[in-house]
Amino acid sequence: MSSLMSLVEQIEDWDVEDVILLLRFGCEESEMYLEDDDFTILNQMNITGKEFLNITPCVLEFNGLGQYRAEEIVSFVNELKQEKIKWDDIITKYDLKNKRLEHLPQFHPVPYKLDDDDEYLNSLMSSMKLTLSVLRIGKTPNERARSELISPILQAVVLIGRRLTKKCIFIRPVSRRFSYNICRFEYTISISESNFNGNRKILRGSVGRQDLLPAWILNLINLEDTFKPNESDYIYGFVTNAYDWQFLVYTRSGIFCSQENFHISLDEDALKDLSTLKNDLKKITEIIVGFLVQGTYVKKFYPQSFAQRDQM
Repeated sequence: MSSLMSLVEQIEDWDVEDVILLLRFGCEESEMYLEDDDFTILNQMNITGKEFLNITPCVLEFNGLGQYRAEEIVSFVNELKQEKIKWDDIITKYDLKNKRLEHLPQFHPVPYKLDDDDEYLNSLMSSMKLTLSVLRIGKTPNERARSELISPILQAVVLIGRRLTKKCIFIRPVSRRFSYNICRFEYTISISESNFNGNRKILRGSVGRQDLLPAWILNLINLEDTFKPNESDYIYGFVTNAYDWQFLVYTRSGIFCSQENFHISLDEDALKDLSTLKNDLKKITEIIVGFLVQGTYVKKFYPQSFAQRDQM
Protein backbone atom coordinates (compact mmCIF):
# COMPACT_ATOMS: atom_id res chain seq x y z
CA MET A 1 0.00 0.00 0.00
CA SER A 2 1.40 3.40 -1.00
CA SER A 3 2.02 5.75 1.91
CA LEU A 4 0.48 8.51 -0.24
CA MET A 5 -2.93 6.83 -0.25
CA SER A 6 -5.59 8.88 1.49
CA LEU A 7 -8.02 7.31 3.92
CA VAL A 8 -10.77 7.33 1.28
CA GLU A 9 -8.54 5.40 -1.14
CA GLN A 10 -7.83 2.85 1.58
CA ILE A 11 -11.52 2.48 2.41
CA GLU A 12 -12.30 1.40 -1.16
CA ASP A 13 -10.64 -1.98 -0.48
CA TRP A 14 -12.21 -2.55 2.95
CA ASP A 15 -14.76 -5.14 3.99
CA VAL A 16 -17.73 -4.63 6.31
CA GLU A 17 -15.69 -5.22 9.49
CA ASP A 18 -13.28 -2.41 8.60
CA VAL A 19 -16.17 -0.07 7.76
CA ILE A 20 -17.82 -0.72 11.13
CA LEU A 21 -14.53 -0.11 12.96
CA LEU A 22 -14.23 3.24 11.17
CA LEU A 23 -17.77 4.21 12.15
CA ARG A 24 -17.12 3.26 15.77
CA PHE A 25 -14.03 5.47 15.69
CA GLY A 26 -16.14 8.26 14.17
CA CYS A 27 -18.62 7.97 17.04
CA GLU A 28 -15.80 8.22 19.59
CA GLU A 29 -14.29 11.32 18.01
CA SER A 30 -17.41 13.29 17.13
CA GLU A 31 -21.03 13.90 18.01
CA MET A 32 -22.18 11.14 15.66
CA TYR A 33 -24.14 8.56 17.63
CA LEU A 34 -24.90 5.02 16.53
CA GLU A 35 -26.34 2.22 18.65
CA ASP A 36 -25.53 -1.49 18.59
CA ASP A 37 -28.69 -2.13 16.55
CA ASP A 38 -27.41 0.26 13.88
CA PHE A 39 -24.12 -1.59 13.62
CA THR A 40 -26.04 -4.88 13.42
CA ILE A 41 -27.99 -3.55 10.43
CA LEU A 42 -24.80 -2.40 8.71
CA ASN A 43 -23.22 -5.77 9.34
CA GLN A 44 -26.24 -7.55 7.86
CA MET A 45 -25.99 -5.32 4.80
CA ASN A 46 -22.43 -6.64 4.39
CA ILE A 47 -21.48 -3.21 3.11
CA THR A 48 -18.04 -2.98 1.48
CA GLY A 49 -15.79 0.05 1.58
CA LYS A 50 -16.62 1.06 -1.99
CA GLU A 51 -20.36 0.75 -1.30
CA PHE A 52 -19.94 2.72 1.92
CA LEU A 53 -18.37 5.65 0.07
CA ASN A 54 -21.38 5.82 -2.29
CA ILE A 55 -24.12 5.11 0.25
CA THR A 56 -27.30 7.21 0.29
CA PRO A 57 -29.78 7.89 3.10
CA CYS A 58 -32.49 6.08 1.13
CA VAL A 59 -30.51 2.83 1.01
CA LEU A 60 -29.75 2.99 4.72
CA GLU A 61 -33.36 3.77 5.63
CA PHE A 62 -34.61 0.97 3.36
CA ASN A 63 -32.46 -1.47 5.34
CA GLY A 64 -33.85 -0.32 8.67
CA LEU A 65 -31.83 2.66 9.90
CA GLY A 66 -33.71 5.70 11.09
CA GLN A 67 -33.64 8.87 9.01
CA TYR A 68 -31.45 10.81 11.44
CA ARG A 69 -28.85 8.03 11.75
CA ALA A 70 -28.81 7.53 7.98
CA GLU A 71 -28.18 11.24 7.37
CA GLU A 72 -25.40 11.26 9.99
CA ILE A 73 -23.58 8.41 8.27
CA VAL A 74 -23.84 10.06 4.84
CA SER A 75 -22.62 13.34 6.33
CA PHE A 76 -19.66 11.46 7.79
CA VAL A 77 -18.85 9.99 4.35
CA ASN A 78 -19.05 13.43 2.73
CA GLU A 79 -16.67 14.83 5.33
CA LEU A 80 -14.16 12.10 4.51
CA LYS A 81 -14.42 12.95 0.82
CA GLN A 82 -13.80 16.63 1.53
CA GLU A 83 -10.69 15.72 3.52
CA LYS A 84 -9.46 13.65 0.55
CA ILE A 85 -9.58 16.81 -1.56
CA LYS A 86 -7.28 18.51 0.97
CA TRP A 87 -5.02 15.45 0.99
CA ASP A 88 -4.70 15.47 -2.81
CA ASP A 89 -4.14 19.24 -2.83
CA ILE A 90 -1.21 18.90 -0.40
CA ILE A 91 0.39 16.13 -2.48
CA THR A 92 0.07 18.25 -5.64
CA LYS A 93 1.13 21.52 -4.01
CA TYR A 94 4.36 20.08 -2.60
CA ASP A 95 4.97 17.58 -5.44
CA LEU A 96 5.05 14.64 -3.03
CA LYS A 97 4.31 12.03 -5.69
CA ASN A 98 7.71 12.63 -7.27
CA LYS A 99 9.77 13.87 -4.32
CA ARG A 100 10.12 13.42 -0.60
CA LEU A 101 9.91 16.32 1.82
CA GLU A 102 13.66 16.88 1.74
CA HIS A 103 13.24 19.04 -1.37
CA LEU A 104 11.33 21.68 0.61
CA PRO A 105 13.18 24.76 1.96
CA GLN A 106 14.99 23.84 5.16
CA PHE A 107 15.74 25.50 8.47
CA HIS A 108 17.80 24.82 11.59
CA PRO A 109 15.67 24.64 14.75
CA VAL A 110 17.32 26.75 17.44
CA PRO A 111 17.07 25.02 20.83
CA TYR A 112 16.55 26.85 24.09
CA LYS A 113 19.40 25.58 26.25
CA LEU A 114 18.28 23.97 29.51
CA ASP A 115 20.35 23.08 32.55
CA ASP A 116 21.14 19.40 32.91
CA ASP A 117 19.54 19.46 36.36
CA ASP A 118 16.35 21.24 35.25
CA GLU A 119 13.56 19.96 37.50
CA TYR A 120 11.13 19.24 34.67
CA LEU A 121 13.83 17.61 32.59
CA ASN A 122 14.66 15.35 35.53
CA SER A 123 10.97 14.55 35.97
CA LEU A 124 10.76 13.67 32.28
CA MET A 125 13.74 11.36 32.63
CA SER A 126 12.19 9.63 35.64
CA SER A 127 8.89 9.20 33.82
CA MET A 128 10.58 7.79 30.72
CA LYS A 129 12.68 5.36 32.76
CA LEU A 130 9.53 4.09 34.46
CA THR A 131 7.68 3.75 31.14
CA LEU A 132 10.52 1.90 29.47
CA SER A 133 10.91 -0.45 32.43
CA VAL A 134 7.26 -1.59 32.41
CA LEU A 135 6.21 -1.19 28.77
CA ARG A 136 7.36 -3.78 26.25
CA ILE A 137 7.87 -1.61 23.19
CA GLY A 138 9.94 -3.51 20.65
CA LYS A 139 11.35 -2.03 17.46
CA THR A 140 8.01 -0.72 16.16
CA PRO A 141 5.79 0.55 19.01
CA ASN A 142 2.04 0.43 18.52
CA GLU A 143 -0.15 3.53 18.69
CA ARG A 144 -0.79 3.36 22.42
CA ALA A 145 2.90 2.84 23.19
CA ARG A 146 3.82 5.82 21.03
CA SER A 147 1.39 7.98 22.96
CA GLU A 148 2.83 6.79 26.28
CA LEU A 149 6.32 7.78 25.12
CA ILE A 150 5.44 11.13 23.57
CA SER A 151 3.06 12.58 26.18
CA PRO A 152 5.69 13.02 28.96
CA ILE A 153 7.94 14.95 26.56
CA LEU A 154 5.17 17.38 25.62
CA GLN A 155 4.09 17.76 29.24
CA ALA A 156 7.65 18.75 30.18
CA VAL A 157 7.73 21.20 27.27
CA VAL A 158 4.53 22.89 28.44
CA LEU A 159 5.69 23.18 32.06
CA ILE A 160 9.08 24.60 31.06
CA GLY A 161 7.41 26.98 28.60
CA ARG A 162 5.09 28.28 31.31
CA ARG A 163 8.01 28.87 33.65
CA LEU A 164 10.02 30.76 31.05
CA THR A 165 7.26 32.84 29.45
CA LYS A 166 4.99 33.38 32.48
CA LYS A 167 2.10 32.71 30.11
CA CYS A 168 -0.67 30.14 29.99
CA ILE A 169 0.56 27.37 27.71
CA PHE A 170 -1.44 24.19 27.44
CA ILE A 171 -1.58 21.02 25.40
CA ARG A 172 -4.66 19.39 23.95
CA PRO A 173 -4.67 15.90 22.44
CA VAL A 174 -6.88 15.94 19.36
CA SER A 175 -7.98 13.32 16.88
CA ARG A 176 -9.71 13.89 13.56
CA ARG A 177 -11.88 11.24 12.00
CA PHE A 178 -9.88 11.75 8.82
CA SER A 179 -6.75 10.54 10.63
CA TYR A 180 -8.09 7.03 11.27
CA ASN A 181 -5.63 4.36 10.07
CA ILE A 182 -3.12 7.11 9.23
CA CYS A 183 -2.31 9.04 12.38
CA ARG A 184 -4.41 8.27 15.43
CA PHE A 185 -2.79 10.76 17.80
CA GLU A 186 -2.39 14.49 17.28
CA TYR A 187 -1.57 17.35 19.61
CA THR A 188 -2.06 21.10 19.73
CA ILE A 189 0.02 23.37 21.96
CA SER A 190 -1.52 26.81 22.47
CA ILE A 191 -0.41 29.95 24.24
CA SER A 192 -2.44 32.85 25.63
CA GLU A 193 -1.01 36.27 24.88
CA SER A 194 -2.45 39.69 25.60
CA ASN A 195 -2.11 40.86 21.99
CA PHE A 196 -4.26 38.01 20.66
CA ASN A 197 -7.94 37.38 21.05
CA GLY A 198 -8.34 34.06 22.80
CA ASN A 199 -5.75 31.32 22.50
CA ARG A 200 -3.17 31.30 19.77
CA LYS A 201 -2.26 27.85 18.45
CA ILE A 202 1.51 27.79 18.20
CA LEU A 203 2.30 24.16 17.44
CA ARG A 204 0.53 21.19 15.82
CA GLY A 205 1.93 17.70 16.19
CA SER A 206 1.11 14.47 14.37
CA VAL A 207 2.13 11.00 15.52
CA GLY A 208 2.77 8.62 12.66
CA ARG A 209 3.98 5.09 12.13
CA GLN A 210 7.24 3.76 10.73
CA ASP A 211 6.82 5.73 7.49
CA LEU A 212 6.24 9.33 8.58
CA LEU A 213 5.10 10.65 5.20
CA PRO A 214 1.33 10.17 5.82
CA ALA A 215 1.68 11.99 9.14
CA TRP A 216 3.59 14.76 7.34
CA ILE A 217 0.74 15.20 4.87
CA LEU A 218 -1.79 15.32 7.69
CA ASN A 219 0.35 17.80 9.62
CA LEU A 220 0.58 20.08 6.58
CA ILE A 221 -3.21 19.96 6.24
CA ASN A 222 -3.55 20.86 9.93
CA LEU A 223 -1.10 23.76 9.65
CA GLU A 224 -2.84 25.19 6.60
CA ASP A 225 -6.19 24.91 8.38
CA THR A 226 -4.82 26.50 11.58
CA PHE A 227 -2.56 29.25 10.23
CA LYS A 228 -4.13 32.71 10.50
CA PRO A 229 -1.93 35.39 8.88
CA ASN A 230 -3.79 38.18 10.67
CA GLU A 231 -2.83 36.70 14.05
CA SER A 232 0.70 35.39 13.57
CA ASP A 233 3.69 35.21 11.23
CA TYR A 234 4.16 31.48 11.70
CA ILE A 235 2.97 28.25 13.25
CA TYR A 236 5.15 25.24 14.01
CA GLY A 237 4.62 21.55 13.45
CA PHE A 238 6.25 18.32 14.41
CA VAL A 239 5.90 14.78 13.12
CA THR A 240 7.11 11.80 15.11
CA ASN A 241 6.75 8.08 15.67
CA ALA A 242 8.31 8.53 19.16
CA TYR A 243 11.75 7.49 17.88
CA ASP A 244 12.25 9.95 15.02
CA TRP A 245 11.28 13.63 15.23
CA GLN A 246 11.05 16.12 12.37
CA PHE A 247 9.99 19.75 12.59
CA LEU A 248 8.55 22.36 10.27
CA VAL A 249 7.44 25.96 10.35
CA TYR A 250 4.58 27.32 8.26
CA THR A 251 4.96 31.02 7.42
CA ARG A 252 3.33 33.56 5.14
CA SER A 253 6.20 33.13 2.70
CA GLY A 254 6.16 29.34 2.66
CA ILE A 255 6.98 26.22 4.61
CA PHE A 256 10.37 25.21 5.99
CA CYS A 257 11.38 21.72 7.14
CA SER A 258 14.12 20.84 9.60
CA GLN A 259 17.31 19.68 7.91
CA GLU A 260 18.04 17.08 10.53
CA ASN A 261 16.03 14.04 11.55
CA PHE A 262 16.28 13.97 15.35
CA HIS A 263 16.29 10.56 17.01
CA ILE A 264 15.59 9.25 20.51
CA SER A 265 16.78 5.77 21.45
CA LEU A 266 13.73 4.24 23.10
CA ASP A 267 14.24 0.52 22.60
CA GLU A 268 14.78 -2.03 25.35
CA ASP A 269 18.49 -1.18 25.52
CA ALA A 270 17.83 2.50 26.28
CA LEU A 271 17.94 1.89 30.03
CA LYS A 272 21.48 0.53 29.67
CA ASP A 273 22.72 3.94 28.50
CA LEU A 274 20.90 6.57 30.54
CA SER A 275 23.23 9.40 29.54
CA THR A 276 22.36 8.94 25.85
CA LEU A 277 18.67 8.71 26.68
CA LYS A 278 18.79 11.94 28.69
CA ASN A 279 20.74 13.77 25.97
CA ASP A 280 18.23 12.67 23.33
CA LEU A 281 15.25 13.74 25.45
CA LYS A 282 16.94 17.03 26.32
CA LYS A 283 17.61 17.84 22.66
CA ILE A 284 13.97 17.31 21.60
CA THR A 285 12.66 19.21 24.62
CA GLU A 286 15.00 22.16 23.99
CA ILE A 287 13.90 22.41 20.35
CA ILE A 288 10.17 22.52 21.13
CA VAL A 289 10.70 24.88 24.07
CA GLY A 290 12.63 27.08 21.64
CA PHE A 291 9.52 27.27 19.47
CA LEU A 292 7.54 28.54 22.46
CA VAL A 293 9.94 31.15 23.80
CA GLN A 294 12.03 32.43 20.89
CA GLY A 295 10.02 32.02 17.74
CA THR A 296 11.60 35.07 16.11
CA TYR A 297 14.60 32.92 15.17
CA VAL A 298 12.89 32.19 11.84
CA LYS A 299 13.14 35.83 10.85
CA LYS A 300 16.73 35.90 12.07
CA PHE A 301 17.80 32.93 9.97
CA TYR A 302 15.72 33.69 6.89
CA PRO A 303 15.69 37.50 6.53
CA GLN A 304 15.36 37.31 2.73
CA SER A 305 12.24 35.15 2.87
CA PHE A 306 10.64 37.41 5.44
CA ALA A 307 11.61 40.52 3.49
CA GLN A 308 9.78 39.08 0.50
CA ARG A 309 6.81 38.27 2.72
CA ASP A 310 6.67 41.77 4.16
CA GLN A 311 6.46 43.21 0.64
CA MET A 312 3.37 41.13 -0.18
